[in-house]
Amino acid sequence: MLQTISGAVGPAATRHVVGTHGRSANNPWIVEQMEKDPFALKLWVNRATAHKKGIRDGYAIWVESPVGKVKGTAALAESIHPECIGFGRGSLGLESIDLVSGAIQSAATRVKMYKVGG
Repeated sequence: MLQTISGAVGPAATRHVVGTHGRSANNPWIVEQMEKDPFALKLWVNRATAHKKGIRDGYAIWVESPVGKVKGTAALAESIHPECIGFGRGSLGLESIDLVSGAIQSAATRVKMYKVGG
């Protein structure tokens, strides 16, 4: 999922190659493999955007929307659009609701991103 950062970025959801819905979350071997992946279980941030905000690879960051706020670990990459944040399969719980259709706007939610403690 991609979350749009206000002056910032948005969410890009993907599926990890070893993840199988929620069933793999309780499998210690699969979790171990995901923990070794530099992007699994992390918040993906464009390297140039992160640099402008003083964020380095592995830094703890906050991602905040009008609905809520989550803490994660930054994984820097050029493959993420400068105005988006990527994360693994699932939801950050920051999505807003489209007032016309009532649908969840997971790929159009504007968010703020900043360092923990900064």
